[in-house]
Amino acid sequence: MMKNKVLIIVFSIFLVFTTSVFAADYSIDSYKIDAKVIENGDLEITEYIKYDFDADMNGLYRDILYSYIFDSQEDSMDATSSRYQASGIEDLEVFISDSSFNNMKKATKRSESSLSNGMDGYYSAEFSYEEESRLLVKVYSPVDSGDYKYVKYKYTVKDAVVNYQ
Repeated sequence: MMKNKVLIIVFSIFLVFTTSVFAADYSIDSYKIDAKVIENGDLEITEYIKYDFDADMNGLYRDILYSYIFDSQEDSMDATSSRYQASGIEDLEVFISDSSFNNMKKATKRSESSLSNGMDGYYSAEFSYEEESRLLVKVYSPVDSGDYKYVKYKYTVKDAVVNYQ
């Protein structure tokens, strides 16, 4: 049980430091992660992010890194490895609100090519072609300067935990 708690703390720190903000026009006002280790080695993640906008925008990006190898380290599952290799992200759901994390509206997933600026309540999620270790989520939900946007991301990280002896 203690190993799972340590893993969740380490993984939570990993997620916080890999959150990408692509524009200087907003900041993250608060960030909370709930993570649950499933018996099969998957992680169920729920992120609560409150964005503070300094300019009018059509939405935001969330870049979820789920695999990396540090400093060109050999692809190894040794316990001493500084490698993290989940096999992917599944079951992504996005919820949005202009006022709080209560009574959030579930966003609808659409292909990126079918979305355009000004649309509200939609998102796209595409794996990076350059690095097959990232999921880029684009949330379409316009916001005015000085306002907040509350976004909840729910997803499963596949094969995130490996049991050692």
